[in-house]
Amino acid sequence: MPTSDLYRRALRRRWWTILLAVILALGAAAWATSRQEPVYQASTTMAVVPNAQVSGTEEVLRSLDTLERRTVVATFARIPGTAETREAAARRLGLDGRQLRAYRVRASVLPNTNLIKLDVEGPDGRRAAAVAKAAAEV
Repeated sequence: MPTSDLYRRALRRRWWTILLAVILALGAAAWATSRQEPVYQASTTMAVVPNAQVSGTEEVLRSLDTLERRTVVATFARIPGTAETREAAARRLGLDGRQLRAYRVRASVLPNTNLIKLDVEGPDGRRAAAVAKAAAEV
């Protein structure tokens, strides 16, 4: 007897076990998903540019040359994730720093640019957006 006939016969006899396994898997996935807390993400982008008060041609060129060094922009990108920035952002929002513990603040340099992308993740979307704005301002 060919193998395909064996499989067909087994499927005809045991179709209910396959259906039961699929239903149980879907039910378990739905239960696990319903127990997860939602996580919201807010993002903003900042440009690292020379200070507007720099006016002389030589000073502007020196500032631009400094910004060409990737370590300068990368250093700026580390600042939003620090405890000091989190505390300052909380004060700016009129909150206690402990209220922002559930929020994750990360920043990264966009490749080949002087742009820093700031991401904030947390349980409340509006507050995540407010924290991202406040951290960028700080």
